[in-house]
Amino acid sequence: MTVWIVYLDDRPGFIGVFDVEDDAYEFQEKYAAESGLSVLLTPVTLPYRQEVFTASLYAK
Repeated sequence: MTVWIVYLDDRPGFIGVFDVEDDAYEFQEKYAAESGLSVLLTPVTLPYRQEVFTASLYAK
């Protein structure tokens, strides 16, 4: 799974995390235009593990 992190060039932290690349770029462009700040974007691959639960685990 890949997410795109949007952050400011000269400040710690992030201002947005998106799972859709186009949404991340749109947000980056809009935020930079409105704030006048340097806004960066980077894709990050997240490792994930899927576990399968059966209905019997939740049955009482």
